[in-house]
Amino acid sequence: KFLTVSFEVCSLEQSIFLHVPQQFLLELLDRHPEYWRWFAALLSQKIGLPLQNPEKMRRLPPRARVAWRLLMLSEGYGPLSHARRLIVLEDIQAVECLALSPPALLEVLQDLHERKIVRLGEGQLEVFDVDKLRRVANFSKARAVC
Repeated sequence: KFLTVSFEVCSLEQSIFLHVPQQFLLELLDRHPEYWRWFAALLSQKIGLPLQNPEKMRRLPPRARVAWRLLMLSEGYGPLSHARRLIVLEDIQAVECLALSPPALLEVLQDLHERKIVRLGEGQLEVFDVDKLRRVANFSKARAVC
């Protein structure tokens, strides 16, 4: 059902590695919602992308919101490999924080396509340039680039 992910790590000092089952973590976060902030910070550090809360996401420009969503779908929990990354268009819009109509979403995706960041296909898109996509998603750093 779930594939094991292995990591090579090196510690410069004595360390403890913990594996927390997903179900336990979800129950813990349900009981203590105040932990979400710390959990989001940990995930942000892991994937190298700031995780925005839904209220902040809605205040971002549409291009940054869509780019952020594409990164979450394409990278998941690790860096993008050189393998092709195909994303179903329905998955992009299946989140409330985008708050975009289908025509507005298509306009943003076409803009990313014209910039050669993604390639639009029939019902899906392919991520081509993850570095540019990261710059677009990280709005505070993207202004000078995009």
